[in-house]
Amino acid sequence: METGTLNHVGQILTNASENFADEKAILWSGRDYTFGEVAKATEVAGRRMLSSGMEPKRKVALLLPNCPAFSVYYFAALLSDSVVVPINPLLSVDEVVFQVTDSESTLLVVCEEMRDTGIRVCEQVRNCRLITTPSDPLFGSAKRESIDVCGRIESQSGSNLKFEIGAFDSVDFHEKTAVILYTSGTTGVPKGAELTHGNLLHNAIYVSEKKFSCAGQTNWLAPGDVGLAVLPLSHVFGQTNLQNGCWVHGAAISYARRFQSMEIIQQIVRDKITFLPGVPTMFFELVEAAKAIEKPLKSSLLYCVCGGAAIEKKVKTEFESFFGVAVQESYGLTETSPMTSFQRIDQTLKCGSVGMPLEDVSIKVVDDDGSELPHGKRGELLVRGPNVFKGYYKRHKDTEAVLFDGWLRTGDIALVDEDGELHIVDRKKEVIIRGGYKVYPREVESILSLLPFIREVAVVGVADDRLGEEVKAVVSLRPDRINGSNVRFMDVCDDRTAIVESVQAFCKEKLAAYKWPRIVEIIESLPKGSTGKISKKLLRSKAIAGSTSSKL
Repeated sequence: METGTLNHVGQILTNASENFADEKAILWSGRDYTFGEVAKATEVAGRRMLSSGMEPKRKVALLLPNCPAFSVYYFAALLSDSVVVPINPLLSVDEVVFQVTDSESTLLVVCEEMRDTGIRVCEQVRNCRLITTPSDPLFGSAKRESIDVCGRIESQSGSNLKFEIGAFDSVDFHEKTAVILYTSGTTGVPKGAELTHGNLLHNAIYVSEKKFSCAGQTNWLAPGDVGLAVLPLSHVFGQTNLQNGCWVHGAAISYARRFQSMEIIQQIVRDKITFLPGVPTMFFELVEAAKAIEKPLKSSLLYCVCGGAAIEKKVKTEFESFFGVAVQESYGLTETSPMTSFQRIDQTLKCGSVGMPLEDVSIKVVDDDGSELPHGKRGELLVRGPNVFKGYYKRHKDTEAVLFDGWLRTGDIALVDEDGELHIVDRKKEVIIRGGYKVYPREVESILSLLPFIREVAVVGVADDRLGEEVKAVVSLRPDRINGSNVRFMDVCDDRTAIVESVQAFCKEKLAAYKWPRIVEIIESLPKGSTGKISKKLLRSKAIAGSTSSKL
């Protein structure tokens, strides 16, 4: 199947229901559902949305955790020719109100356990109606209710509205918005990135047909494969690489309610998971859990993809040892749908590399003047291709600041090595300028991760009156590697000076004087965002509750 045969993301499901009607599509709470059953549930959901007062070609916000309801309402909205606005269910009411308002969504879909949140949001957003759905809309009571902005209940029984697939020709599928995804907002007010049907189809098909193939071996995600949805489907990584990528050719999805390492290992075994996309902290936690299991693991995993941040070589090696599968490192952004480059399945040994760009995606590394740099030189990464987004919704100046002549300014510092492979050095806005010298946090983190007693580490810049910025390392520890087993966190904190001195002495051996962290903060665990990535926004604060900090 080539991209040109699809011109609508909704066709991923309609094609699967025609070609793989009796194959498993969803695994959830001990129940399996076929693509035929999912298609019927999606039509019911589409009728519900239309009968709630939603008009086609409008915005539908989804405030749903990872569960069958997310996929059902995602495709129901697309097939009614509406734009989907996935919202992280961990956000506060005010944050949800902002995204619903900013995107001009006229319908909000929530699961039953979030009904009160949905009502509070719709009370504050004019002309936005609410639909409450079970997490599993394919099972249980047939009763369905919709709540309007005033909170009145409207029965949906006996609706005669016709549910039709919105269609358009292949010319404008590259321009027609399918999804609006809000960026994390770590550098300011969250912005809605408009991803087109062409953007999302490009990534989904590439994942399904090419991401796991290599020279002389073709591996598709197809019936018999099961992807584990542990990354939030409200985020672009889980949505396109897992959900859409699995369903293109009939692979199934197993939804994880939350990330608990032992539970995830049990789910991998129970559901015979073959495809696991994740972020570095997830692979780290899975390795730690595997170490605690006395008997050998018999993993069904065939494909593992790591994105969001760099994975440490030790974690990558240990994961492959325990689970019997290599981890493919990858790189992308919300604005690139997200996949831009990845390691081929037979070329995963080079740790730190995010591989080669997709075949039809171009990259270049430029200096501050926009001049392209040779291999080995660090600069800002630019990307061009069918994966690059349309722009930020209603934010023309922000769009113009990052898009020019088809090129996207990623804001990431990168280099291309002698083999043509891409390495992400750091975020441009995360580079620390200490006394006029540039310090790349990723470089310092790589050195600190070599210390056996460090569990996790993040390096950030903090304001300094003399130098402009100072280098700060925030670490969590592995107490069993310090003074023996069963060492309490507070016991470790009591010996913080010795730990800080050990950290800094090690850095002095490995790094230039201006790079090593003068501030070392010890905390029990590093704060993480919804995708499991370490939140550097929180770490930049001067103090973290419950932490122990020393400056030498």
